Amino acid sequence: NILSAVDVQHDCASSSCSEFVSVNVQQERTEMMKTKTSLVHQNTGHFVLNAHSLHNYALISQVIPPP
Repeated sequence: NILSAVDVQHDCASSSCSEFVSVNVQQERTEMMKTKTSLVHQNTGHFVLNAHSLHNYALISQVIPPP
């Protein structure tokens, strides 16, 4: 059963994400010749909880590990 939804985002600072790669831009499912720089995220499992989603703090606090 789903009791609540929360908004979390990857924590690049704690995960030491620092590698950049050049990737082709896609437009409407078509790969263009234009490129952009993209950050490579490390798969560490570190996330930041969006504080604006704390309207259901009682439920969220039950699943957050202690610091």
